[in-house]
Amino acid sequence: MKEMLQRTVEKIKEHNYCIGCGMCETFCPVSAITINFSHEKGQFLPLINYSRCTKCGICLAVCPGDDLNHPVLHQSVHQKQPEDPFIGSYLQIYKGFSKNEEYRKSGASGGFVTQFLANLLESKAVDAVLVCAMEDGNIHEPHSYLVKRVEDLGRYQRSVYTNVHWAKVIDEVRTEKLRTAIVGLPCHIHSLVKAIALKPELREYFRFTIGLFCGGTYNFNAISKTLSDMKISDIDVARIDFRWGQWPGKLRILQKNGVEHLTKRGHHFRTNYLSRCYFCFDFLADLADVSVGDNWMKGNKSAENVIIVRKKKVLNYLENLELEEISAEDIHVSHKLKSNPHRFSEANCKVGNFFSRQAPNIIPYSGIKPKAKHYFSALLEYYQFSLGDSSDEYKRAFLKFKDIYFHFVMGRESRPKK
Repeated sequence: MKEMLQRTVEKIKEHNYCIGCGMCETFCPVSAITINFSHEKGQFLPLINYSRCTKCGICLAVCPGDDLNHPVLHQSVHQKQPEDPFIGSYLQIYKGFSKNEEYRKSGASGGFVTQFLANLLESKAVDAVLVCAMEDGNIHEPHSYLVKRVEDLGRYQRSVYTNVHWAKVIDEVRTEKLRTAIVGLPCHIHSLVKAIALKPELREYFRFTIGLFCGGTYNFNAISKTLSDMKISDIDVARIDFRWGQWPGKLRILQKNGVEHLTKRGHHFRTNYLSRCYFCFDFLADLADVSVGDNWMKGNKSAENVIIVRKKKVLNYLENLELEEISAEDIHVSHKLKSNPHRFSEANCKVGNFFSRQAPNIIPYSGIKPKAKHYFSALLEYYQFSLGDSSDEYKRAFLKFKDIYFHFVMGRESRPKK
């Protein structure tokens, strides 16, 4: 069993590093791994058939949960080290939105991702795009889809904030030899980069990567607890949308009888992240070809994206977009990069180890060194990740204190100097 723990993703599951992506299942050469949904943990987890497993280590080699050397991964993708360790490598930074009103209205923010994917498909730069979406009538299992027609893109708009077994369509990509663009979270991009390092022929299939800014992924217990508070049964829910209506959007719960509930994502969502998210280094999807998130710049009150173009090939497919170039300093300030806990994961790892929770092997960029206040911030983050079974009143009180601390102490680092 000890050898299994060291040579397979049993180690990932044991240490709670799993994000449920399914790359281990997809690349296991002897089909010894299956991804199953754990109702107890509220996430997808691997199950190993030990009678088939050869302990080859391929599952660990493609896993984004452990062994992430960001300088090495960055060099392999961008052929250089980042000019700005907080933003990563980039060519241009924009704020903007799709000129297609339906894309903009139906998207999580400015509709950039849908418009960019449409541009890729219309120009035949790719044969398919890999996206994720919640499935109607099944709120516990968002699915990955390969979309091959522009007219189908609208069905898969809006963000999915829970873990997704997205890699199960990779076999279809390889079998049909589809030139594909993938939309994914930073950890999804990490796993793809690791897989390409193992199997370079995958570059032929995965032509574009669109990374989404990510502050953490919820487990499904956040949904279940919220529904329980609202006295709604899981089986009565037809659909959940995490970003619905006018930007920045509300949590929308649509029951099968047609009754609609609009509410905020409350304390359950802030205290039921995947355990691995605590140790994450990557907020802006540094390894993607283009990274996309909301525009949180001061004064913005409309649905707009921030777009970080990291690869030159992206610039050829920016039609039907209203774009305005902005500076790196704008992003530093609006997204609080110099106080963002993800960039100071060295502190998080040391705090985790202090509390006897083994941290994954993560090597961050040089130039990012945590100070005393970052360690205190990491301590607050650690405590937040441990609040799952605490009372609602206690959760709210702690989160309010943490928000005040981050605003008045940590937030100052990212504010422009006068």
